[in-house]
Order: sequence, then C-alpha cells, then structure tokens
Amino acid sequence: MDHQRIISNLTRLVEVPSVSGSPGEDRIIDTLREMLMEIDYFREHPGSIKVLPTLNDPRGRRFITAFLPGEVESGDTVILMSHVDVVGVEEFGTLKGYAFNPEEYLMRLRETELPPEVSADAESGEYMFGRGVLDMKFGIALHLEVLHQAARVRERLRGNLLFLAVPDEEDSSVGMLSAVPELLRLKREGLNLLAAVNSEPFFPRFPGDTGSYLYTGTVGKVLLFVYAAGQSTHGGSPFAGLNVNLLLGRIVEALEMNPYLTDGGGGDWVPPPVCLKMSDLRQDYSVQTPVSAYAYFNITTLGSTPGEVLEKARQLVAEACSETVRVIGRRAGEYSRLTGRAVAAPSWDVRVFTFSEFLESCAGAAGTEQGSLLAGIGRQVDSRDLREGTRECFETLHRMSGMSGPLVVLGFAPPYYPYSLLGSSPAEERVRGVVDRVISRARNKHREKIEEQRFFPGLSDMSYLRLPGGPSPAGVEENTPLWGERYLVPLKAIAELDVPFINIGPRGRDVHKPTERLHLPYSLRVTADLIMFSVSCLLEGFDV
Repeated sequence: MDHQRIISNLTRLVEVPSVSGSPGEDRIIDTLREMLMEIDYFREHPGSIKVLPTLNDPRGRRFITAFLPGEVESGDTVILMSHVDVVGVEEFGTLKGYAFNPEEYLMRLRETELPPEVSADAESGEYMFGRGVLDMKFGIALHLEVLHQAARVRERLRGNLLFLAVPDEEDSSVGMLSAVPELLRLKREGLNLLAAVNSEPFFPRFPGDTGSYLYTGTVGKVLLFVYAAGQSTHGGSPFAGLNVNLLLGRIVEALEMNPYLTDGGGGDWVPPPVCLKMSDLRQDYSVQTPVSAYAYFNITTLGSTPGEVLEKARQLVAEACSETVRVIGRRAGEYSRLTGRAVAAPSWDVRVFTFSEFLESCAGAAGTEQGSLLAGIGRQVDSRDLREGTRECFETLHRMSGMSGPLVVLGFAPPYYPYSLLGSSPAEERVRGVVDRVISRARNKHREKIEEQRFFPGLSDMSYLRLPGGPSPAGVEENTPLWGERYLVPLKAIAELDVPFINIGPRGRDVHKPTERLHLPYSLRVTADLIMFSVSCLLEGFDV
C-alpha cells in the first residue's frame, strides 16, 4: 500500500472544488478518469471505465464506474462506492478561497484565532484541513489505492472490483439513483454483487466521544411537507379571519423536536424532527393577512414507513389546528373584556388532508382521473429545486380545487431515503463474518477498538443499495407530488439489487464545518488497512 500515493491523490481530488450543483462537481469526474487511467489495467483496457449520464437531472451531471476483473474467473464482485461532491464553503468567510488547497488553507488557518482543540490539531502536523478531506475524498483516494493493489495481483484474484463514484450525495442523490439501473443491469448479466464497501467518516455518538465505528446499515429520511391555507382578513379586523402564519406557527411548534416522531429502539435512536424552512406565500406587501404558507421538516427514520410518519404527523397537526382555533377564541374573549366591545371569532373547522386524499377530492370534484390531474399540474412546475417544485404543486392544486381555507395538506418532498439494516440471509451473514474479522484485526493488529453500529447516523447513498422493508414502502409514492418524471426512487430496482454494505471510514473532526480535518496517522494506518482487509475477506486472492 502506497501511503504517499493516497495523499497525493487525495490532494488532487480536494483541489477540484466539487461543491454540489457547481461545475466542479462534473469536472471531478474527468479528474477521476485521468487518475484511473494511471492504473496499468485501465491504461490497457480504457473501455472498462464508463462515464455515464445522470437521469432526470437538469444539471446534466455524470457518474463514473471502473470494472477491474480478476483473472480467476468468478462473478463475485465488490463495489467500492463513493460520492464526489462536497458541501459549500460560504462559512469559511475570508478563507474560502483557500478551502480547496489543504497546505495553503492550513497556513492561513493558523493565522486566525481558533478554539483550543482546533489550534492543537493544526499545530500537531497530524491533520489535513480543507473542504472534502474527510467527507469523503479520502475515501475515494483509498478506493483508488485498492484498485492499484488489486491490479498487481489480478492473476490470482478470484472475483472483481467495481469502482463507483457519483455526484449529488449532499443534495438529492441524483447520482446514486442514476447508478441503480446500471448496477442492476450488471447483476442481471451475471455479476454476484457480494457487498459494497463505503468510506464515509464515522461520527461521534455524543459530545466528546472518541470511539471508532463501522456501520452495516443506515438511517432513512422523509421530508414532510406541510401546506396550510387560512382565512384572509384585514389587519384591522384580525378576529374576522384566521391568519395562516399563526396556524402554521402552531403546527411548527407541535412538530419541531417532538419525541413522538422519533424513531428507534434497542439503544438506537434518531434525532427528532426539525423544520428546515417555513414561509408564507405572499409576494408583496399588504395589510391583508396572507392566504397560504408552507413548511417542511427533516424526519429521520429507523423503521417507520412514510405512511406511518404521515399518520403520526396528521394527529399532531390536527391537534395543533384545534388549539389554534381555541387560542383565537380565548383571545377574542380577552379582547372583548378589555375593550368592552363584543368581539366574536368564528369557530373554524380546520380540515387536515394527506396529499393523496386532497388529490382524490380535487379529481372527483373536477370529474377527472387523479394521475391526469397531477401530471397536468407537474407540467406547470417551473422551479429546478425539488422542494420549491413541490410547493408549486400544492399551491396549484389548492388553487384549482376552489376550496377555501382553513385547511392543511400533508405530504412529502424529495429527497426520500429508505432506512436499511443488516439481516440474516446467507449474503448478509457473509458480510457479518467480514465485520467480525475486521473488528478482530483492528484489535489485534492495530490495538484499536472498533464497534459495529447498526445504522450510519447521517443520510447517505447507502440507502439505495437495498430495501429490507420490501419494494414499496407504504405512503411515499402517492403522497409525493413530484414522484414520477421529476423525481423517482426506483424502489423495485433497489429491492432487486439487494446489496449489503459495510462502511469503514477515516477518523477526523468537524464534518461540514470550516475546520473539517482528517487525522492522517489513524486514517492511513488503520482505515486503509481495514478497507484492504475487508476486500480481501470478500474476494479470494487479494491478500493483505
């Protein structure tokens, strides 16, 4: 294993500013192709490298695969998977111009006032700083090194390696969703996809945690979308209407960080929901209260289906709506007593729908088929952003329905990530055996304690390798307005693909922060060895 080559390749990768949605995200695919061509096998067989277009992607991005076959014929194949994109650098402030140059960035960072822990790491000489060094370009550099090493022993390698690097993991996973059909094609053509090996960094489980972890599953996610309509009124007559901002505010209060919507059990728990955006839909100033508003919430799952999440949220929203009406009534009474003038607030009945129920009601009233109605609405969507496109669908459907408020409609916006966990099938038991051997090697060779965690705690492309819950999680398709042409998770294909995975990552700190940094001694000594070892456990003839 060539540590210097890993560092050199890592630096080359970091120097390409592949921020999600930027031109660099596509440019790095060309850089990767150049780096793959430096491996003897691919220089001699350039057709084994494929650069493929992403699907349903207005940005026209690409992903890359490279197939390295062993000379001992076998369909057994290990996928080395990674993502090429990184989050933005606006938080770097005046240093953002150096964020993709690790050496220069460290020099500049040392000139600033840093927290004690960061300062100590910066002076230690053991850390590489810069955007993407940890998440996850070290993983890509390491996978390239695995290919270099495997190419040297092809004559005794029983099985194959498939390198896969995709864009957009930090946003909506367009890259991985596009890779699923390609992986399934290879499986149907005879490849036995034993497992995927990923190298996302491991995360502390609590503040101050110094443990090391590997993962055999991953959390899921739904983005709950709430559309609300009130009864507009003039600001001088507030009790004559129902201000949608008050209604939505109560809904946000009811859902935000509510443990009732927290998934988990057996020691594994995910964070409660958080509201990622909240806004009314007024475009200009007026003394009228706004007609409609929306919010969406990040909800992480470990076992709940989208339908179960939706039903729980509906219960909380219905109670929040009732409480809003009660608050208005109480305040009308208090205002009456204060002023001596009788003020009566209407007793509103706030209707709460799921998106599928609302669509059915609207289609029935219009005398049309639901699919045709939704397709027509979808064609009117202008926004490239999938969340804004979802908002346009809700708003257009409400306008077409002719229904007056107050009402609330609940559904989902992209992205959707299924949860996944390792089970007990023969293929999964094989991966379980590899995990046990990796943990033992870490302890015996490196004197490092590594613990297996059932779920990777962050969102990742690993969600799209398998569906332990079945091919059609209840509630997601019919309640996601953009599902189909604009956004699609190929659930049946993922269920058929069914590839177990292991995530063995590098050590570092402050993922997604300006102080993101990679601990080189651990990552080069332990992580690199364990990745190589895990592949050798899966494929005969790749000895480390």
